Amino acid sequence: GELHLVARKHVPSFVNEINDPNHDTPSVHAKIDPEGSLHYLLGHTHVADGDFCFVADGQEEEIFIDYGESYELVRLREGYPRKILSQIETRRLLQNDERGYVKELETFTANEVEHFIKTFRPMFSCGRQPSKSVLLRAIAVCILMRRRATAIYEQFHDLGDDESICDNGVRQLDLDLLVKKCKQMIALACDTWLNWHGTFSELQQDALQSDLFRNTFSEIYPQTPMETASPDEFRDLIYPEDTADV
Repeated sequence: GELHLVARKHVPSFVNEINDPNHDTPSVHAKIDPEGSLHYLLGHTHVADGDFCFVADGQEEEIFIDYGESYELVRLREGYPRKILSQIETRRLLQNDERGYVKELETFTANEVEHFIKTFRPMFSCGRQPSKSVLLRAIAVCILMRRRATAIYEQFHDLGDDESICDNGVRQLDLDLLVKKCKQMIALACDTWLNWHGTFSELQQDALQSDLFRNTFSEIYPQTPMETASPDEFRDLIYPEDTADV
């Protein structure tokens, strides 16, 4: 969420990752509390790093973190891995990661889909230009979220409140609205592309280079190969028109 006014004056909003874990010392580290919540804390984690301090001279001081081995797939996806891998190995790892991610999305509950919308909606209204790779992934995920929300609606919309076993008794109206919200998320993501990166034709061409987008499209629209679809056909398939009143 957004930081409130007092927090903005005292809490660092952004932190970058160190370049070389063998030579750079992170000034922020992560810890998980007994209840499973993740906290980012200022300070060193190793005694050998010495006492933690910043010089209070009124100048801005950049802070850094080391996300560790578990972050390597993100580095690999964004093009700055720490480990040197062959193109074949890189593609294999990324494809396995994408398959696992999609499989997890298919298990989302209605409440988790709602949380996804609340978390990612600000991404499309922050005023900052997202990279093409991030935006392509976001559009594909929004399309998958719409499919998941539609599946939940079809399974539970005709059950009464007392009968519903879906997400602590989600009401029929909530499920219908959830599908509409997912459609609006797709529209917002596509509009963000149009604002920053070009036309639907350019989106289609770049989407062909994204494994997640290409696989998502072929799975959801099997009758229309993305390679041969016209830009108008591509737009009509992915861009939802009925997003008003959401």
